[in-house]
Amino acid sequence: MIEILTIPGIRRRVIVVAAALLCLVAADLTVRGIKGTLQQYDGSYEPGEHRRKLSELRALPAGRIVLMGSSRVQFALVPEEFERLTRRSAFNLGISGSFTADWQVFARRLIAEHRPRLVILGVNANSFRPDYLPTKAAYLLFDFHDLIDSIGREGPSWKVLRCYTRQKVDRMWTWFGRRRELRMLGKEALAWLLPKQARQARELRLRFTRETSPDGFAHPEMVGRKVETLQQVLDLGGNVHFPQYDVPRFDAAASPFGRFDALLSTFRESEITVVVAYVPNSPRAEARWSRVEMKIKNRISAICRDHGVPFLALDQNQLPRTNGDYFDEIHVTLPMARRISRYLAQHIEAQHLLEAPATRLAQSEAPSSTP
Repeated sequence: MIEILTIPGIRRRVIVVAAALLCLVAADLTVRGIKGTLQQYDGSYEPGEHRRKLSELRALPAGRIVLMGSSRVQFALVPEEFERLTRRSAFNLGISGSFTADWQVFARRLIAEHRPRLVILGVNANSFRPDYLPTKAAYLLFDFHDLIDSIGREGPSWKVLRCYTRQKVDRMWTWFGRRRELRMLGKEALAWLLPKQARQARELRLRFTRETSPDGFAHPEMVGRKVETLQQVLDLGGNVHFPQYDVPRFDAAASPFGRFDALLSTFRESEITVVVAYVPNSPRAEARWSRVEMKIKNRISAICRDHGVPFLALDQNQLPRTNGDYFDEIHVTLPMARRISRYLAQHIEAQHLLEAPATRLAQSEAPSSTP
């Protein structure tokens, strides 16, 4: 071994590798040494909703209504309206960019850490794209069992495996998972040298550290942001330049449908009442999605029916809406969010869905009384 190391080329390579490893260790120890300082900026430069919202919900008393879904739910379901009409506390667990794989992990943690009284799962055709890969869930939420499940459902995917591997590396190396945080913090510290970059980092930190409501709901209109409606943009000639969301493709055997079916099974086995609500797109988007959206809604409805779960389609006849009720093609304004929430809360009350499961079962099996 010693003789090999005396060979000049090999010796240089060993020195380079050893120096690189020492630098990695030194960087890790340095970041660990300022861990207390960094905790002040934890999550300051990126949303971190997966971690933050689950942590906030975990700290609250169990037995409340949990509103689960993507950014559509994040902006469309107002806990205050549910609390006012049902007299039961509610929490908005809508997380931007989350899909069926994320919801499966959320459900598992809810059952284990914060058992809800009722779950309202907000879905949309976009949640069931056949080309969907759970990359964000793999990086933020997956354990090894979830990775194996993904391989079985979506097939082997280098993207999913890479995200899962990065999650593990992030935990192993203190500095690795904080690369962006350290970079942004450095920009602020060097404001005298990088004033423009420091301002951008500061604005980002202030945006992400702004306090949200204790019920998890944070609509842009609630933090003083002036929102133009979709109709106003169209009236000003923004039809061409306004961003259009891609129309999903329908595939009855797509992985998200299988995950959705498994998700409802998880809730049913845990005796947690679930209501599935289709959070609608704007009329502008509905016109472009019309050829596939109804097929996807029918497939969702069939899965719900198999599990005995109520499915509320929120069609135009149930909840009339215009482009003026949206601030882009898929996200609703605050007044429309309150209308949707009131409609769902009234349905919950009318169907007595907050009663104990055993009580509802007894009522449904009881013979009808004769006059």
